[in-house]
Amino acid sequence: MKRRVTLILILLFTLQFSTQKIFSVDYQSQADVKVFVVKCESQADLKVYKS
Repeated sequence: MKRRVTLILILLFTLQFSTQKIFSVDYQSQADVKVFVVKCESQADLKVYKS
């Protein structure tokens, strides 16, 4: 039981610090995911802020 709790805590701790990086590419074939800019916020499935 103690082993399971430790394993769960380790998994939760590592998942908490996972991040993603997004890069712009020059060619469509280089992209894994395609993102389109929309005029209205209601048209978007996901909101992204690019600084």
